[in-house]
Amino acid sequence: MRLKLVFSRGSAQCVALTRDTRGAVMLEYTILIGVVGISAAAALVLLGIAFVDSFSFLREMLLTPFP
Repeated sequence: MRLKLVFSRGSAQCVALTRDTRGAVMLEYTILIGVVGISAAAALVLLGIAFVDSFSFLREMLLTPFP
């Protein structure tokens, strides 16, 4: 009898834990921030060299004296 009572109480806790969604929102936001961060880092790596070259070219054009 006691074994059945403990088992039923444990299964009730398992059911309660499976229905608990309090951490789901935090997990979704964590995944979203991670995806945005990784994509921003990838874009910076892929476009960074082009931006540096463009900046260097513009700086040289602005610092060159006009004839």
